[in-house]
Amino acid sequence: MKTTLSQRRDERGSATIITVILMLLLLIFIGSGVHNLHQLDRELQVLDQRQVRRLQTGSPNRPGPAPVTAPVAPAAAKP
Repeated sequence: MKTTLSQRRDERGSATIITVILMLLLLIFIGSGVHNLHQLDRELQVLDQRQVRRLQTGSPNRPGPAPVTAPVAPAAAKP
């Protein structure tokens, strides 16, 4: 027959184990998120480098951007 003291110890032990397991799961999720963010950062850096190279060298198959010209003001009429 279990006494109330031994039941409380069992409950405390179970609660401790459950808490530790939940903390481990949280750490795994946080670690996974940090890892995914790091991979996305590297992928963005590669894409940025590719785009910079593409825009600096220009592509022979594509026309460059249209030149920007200043608007011409109409000449004022002389009376």
